Amino acid sequence: MLRILVLFEAFSFFTFLSSLQVIPGIIYGFYIAFTVHQGFPTFASMVIISGIFTFFMGILCDQITELRKEKFEE
Repeated sequence: MLRILVLFEAFSFFTFLSSLQVIPGIIYGFYIAFTVHQGFPTFASMVIISGIFTFFMGILCDQITELRKEKFEE
């Protein structure tokens, strides 16, 4: 099921995963920064960067999917 989802809706799948990483990372980072006053935590930065990489992986998978679809349409 996951393979079919990634094959046909790769961009929306990876965008969803990316948002599951970026949004909590931002919330956690600003919560710690404003309540504890120790600056933006490294862990939150790593989670946000991981979410950005996941988003770009979705763009890459979407492009590969489009190339494969063109190959089968011919």
